Amino acid sequence: MAGFLLIVGFPLVLFAGFGSAQMTRRMLGVRASDFDRWSIILYPTFLLVPLAAAWPTGLELERWLRPGATGGAGLALEISVVLVVGIVTGFLLFEHELHWARWAAARTDRTGLSRPGDRRTAEFVEAQQHLPWVALLPISAAVVWAEEVLWRGCLITFLERRFDIPMAGGVVLAALSFGFNHGYFGIRQILLKALSALVWGAMFVSTGSLLLPLVSHATFEYRVWRRMRT
Repeated sequence: MAGFLLIVGFPLVLFAGFGSAQMTRRMLGVRASDFDRWSIILYPTFLLVPLAAAWPTGLELERWLRPGATGGAGLALEISVVLVVGIVTGFLLFEHELHWARWAAARTDRTGLSRPGDRRTAEFVEAQQHLPWVALLPISAAVVWAEEVLWRGCLITFLERRFDIPMAGGVVLAALSFGFNHGYFGIRQILLKALSALVWGAMFVSTGSLLLPLVSHATFEYRVWRRMRT
């Protein structure tokens, strides 16, 4: 139960964690630009909190990491389907989000106004651009793995078993929770991340495995990383 509450309430964990980190930064006299550059490390660190809480309840990693995309039609076919479908959906979700990012940039150029979430997103991207890829890629991989285990594996399964919520309902609720987890970047990011989470949740429920959403999510993050480097 503690793991469930920490996953759903993870935005509060982020608020408390980043707030404490900012207070410490001011006390130590660290420049804001230096803090922003390495603040990406804090997010995967905070993810350890719900992971540690969920671990005693029994993470079913052995079952979740089995191929299941074709119902056991053969390992080679399973891997092929996971890679193709995962990579294609990851690219499509990224392009969809990029479309809305360009729309927001065009609106800002036209009106001269930008929303706080857009500014925070731009600041976050700029901070990550200064990180070496040898640091950013392992961090991104850890975040993808933890988010899929928590919001797809743990939360959807827990909602079904504890509250007898159908898998489809669990996918929707987990997607909303995942969207609100990105609330720092504004309402548009909440909606976009919730949409991505719906796709990844449907993949998990339909296959019984996290492999397909992991590949799709990892492809999405790879495109984000490549976009920041261009």
